Amino acid sequence: GNAGIGTTQDISGVLMNPAGLDIKGKHQLSFQHTYKTTQKWVVSSIFNDIVYNTEHIIPTVFLAYGLRLNKNISAGIIYYNPASVKYDFIDIFGLAGEDNDYYKYNVHSFNAPVSYNSGKFKAGVNVSYSLYRTFMHGVTTEIEPETSHDAVSSFWSLNAQLGLLFVPSEIFSVGITYTPGFKAYPKSDIEPISTNIRIVSKYPMKFGT
Repeated sequence: GNAGIGTTQDISGVLMNPAGLDIKGKHQLSFQHTYKTTQKWVVSSIFNDIVYNTEHIIPTVFLAYGLRLNKNISAGIIYYNPASVKYDFIDIFGLAGEDNDYYKYNVHSFNAPVSYNSGKFKAGVNVSYSLYRTFMHGVTTEIEPETSHDAVSSFWSLNAQLGLLFVPSEIFSVGITYTPGFKAYPKSDIEPISTNIRIVSKYPMKFGT
């Protein structure tokens, strides 16, 4: 949900709303690790089923350092990879084999949040650079449609999340965030993806109390 948008946070919760960043001491370190079990999925179609596993790729971490610059300003540096998963296709339309197709998807994100606290009103910005990378096994190209290849496809984004927080009392607060969308063109080492494909990402304005 959006509950964290309207509350004051330490460095571990700053991705909800950069305006809520409030380092209580001089320094703060935060480390989190996420592990997900392997899940089996079955997608039915009019021809046959597609069966695949989603496997967690270790590590999936959140590592952050927060610093109080003065009584009004807090800042931080964050690295985290929100997505780290392997899609292992077991059966595609009944064509199972030892050399199954699979692909791995990773996202690496580097963030630099800064917040200003004037009391009841708080404002913040989180500048982020994210690298999206996919490793694909078993893809074909227009030049060699009968030959299976390994390929790496990737794109990146540079963005900023803006946040405001209003805290009129100890029992009530309300926040708002806005992140611009972005467009990107994936690039691959052997061009298995058409150059006409464009990634369009849109982030809604969010409210929370």
